[in-house]
Amino acid sequence: PPGVIGTGAGGIVSAVTDLLPGIEVVVFPNPASDFVFVKMVAKHTASDLKLSIASLDGKQMRTTTGLQISLENLPNGLYLLTIEHNGGQASMPLIVHR
Repeated sequence: PPGVIGTGAGGIVSAVTDLLPGIEVVVFPNPASDFVFVKMVAKHTASDLKLSIASLDGKQMRTTTGLQISLENLPNGLYLLTIEHNGGQASMPLIVHR
């Protein structure tokens, strides 16, 4: 269903979702150590994409626009990655592990 993101085999590709009809987003890798990358299949620019990482208690840890987000200085653990695009939003668990 739209907005729901699943884990891919082996944890390599971790997400495919429809933020809006016809827009697929793939997030990789997960678990991640340095960066998380987003591949967007649509006729939109990366500047339309907002990425944010929050701790499980809701504290905002990182926010950026574009196709990658740095995990620098984030301790190992479980976080929530949220992807926003033109009013559509999807969230998924993100594991930081070094």
